[in-house]
Amino acid sequence: MRKLETFLRKRVILAYTLFYTLVFILINITFVWLNVRYIDATIDDQNSSLIEMMEHLIEERDEATALLFLEHYGHTHSVYLRYEGLISQDSYETYEAPTQYDTYTIYAHNTTYAVLHIDNVQSTLIQTNTRFIVSFNVIFFAVFLTGLFVLQLYIRHQTTRIIDDMGQLKKHIQNLKTREAYYFDDFEMIDQAFEEKITAIESLKKAHTKKIRTLTHDIKTPLTILKTMLEGLEQERLSLNSETLSSMLEEIDVMNDLIPRIIETPEPKLIKKHNAKTMISDYLNKITPLFESRSIAFDVSLEDAHLDIEAGDFIRILDHLLMNVYHHASDTKTVHLDLRADPLTFTLKDEGPAIKSRIIEALNRDLPSSKSSKQGTGIGLFVVRDIVSEYGGTLTIDTTQHHNIITITFPS
Repeated sequence: MRKLETFLRKRVILAYTLFYTLVFILINITFVWLNVRYIDATIDDQNSSLIEMMEHLIEERDEATALLFLEHYGHTHSVYLRYEGLISQDSYETYEAPTQYDTYTIYAHNTTYAVLHIDNVQSTLIQTNTRFIVSFNVIFFAVFLTGLFVLQLYIRHQTTRIIDDMGQLKKHIQNLKTREAYYFDDFEMIDQAFEEKITAIESLKKAHTKKIRTLTHDIKTPLTILKTMLEGLEQERLSLNSETLSSMLEEIDVMNDLIPRIIETPEPKLIKKHNAKTMISDYLNKITPLFESRSIAFDVSLEDAHLDIEAGDFIRILDHLLMNVYHHASDTKTVHLDLRADPLTFTLKDEGPAIKSRIIEALNRDLPSSKSSKQGTGIGLFVVRDIVSEYGGTLTIDTTQHHNIITITFPS
């Protein structure tokens, strides 16, 4: 598997360098080819013009004048020439005889008058063009090297930005609290998408933890009731009859209903208006025998108070608060329950002992205490607080050596 950094720093730069070099070579080859075509055409035009001038001078003047012009032309244009007269048998040759020549026929006086050999290899035109080609290639090569250097600098600069963004993305993945601006929008989008997914996973994790915490604590109520009934049967305070068996089966069914909810996706809550007084009264009718088994009585003062809530959530609030009293408030003989409307305020007061300060501190830190004791870890209070907060309410705890007062207030 290749490293992207190596690919960007070496392979991409090499690929762009080769491509850039190939383009410049093709441009140079194209230019030289067009130049050669142009020079060839120019030489042909010059040679044709020379032949026409020779024919004109021979016919209008004489051959001697034409040869004088030919001598001057060869000198000024640095062209090697050899003239062979076919009629007069006169001839002329420059001080350097032509070697790589083209042969042209001169027509005059309606006949083939002479033959002219022209060698342009060392001509002024060729020499000037050669100097131009050399100069052009020197400048062209300098531009090529400069462009190649600038291109590599640009690619390295952009590559560094990509690598920096990758490093920033890696740093953010390793530490979600660290975040800086990205140069490329693509990395910003990847970062945002990753953060959204992480946030969703964290939310799902918190929701699942909260659900497990709530449901596992919910299961304590039917277990407590079953335990009390079994103790009653053992101590012969209860008789084993159809009513007792029906009550035990009812609590078992409650546990059976709770267990699948731990692994199943929760369904949307069915929130509607309920009379809190009715729900409290019904719940107390169910658990009063349980509390009587420990000689705990209820002092109840309830007003009609209506609340938009899922019935199961309100019962869960009552369940956790009262089961905490049952399990942990060992000094309590009377539980005082008070319900007032507008705003709906529910108050529970027991006779202690006081809720441990570590539990209240953990509640404020949003982290249940991991230290178990006879007063528990405070998970039940966490469940109550989460439910109350979900409906926009508040939970306050006032505790002393001889009482605990828990007040829940829901907005009007």
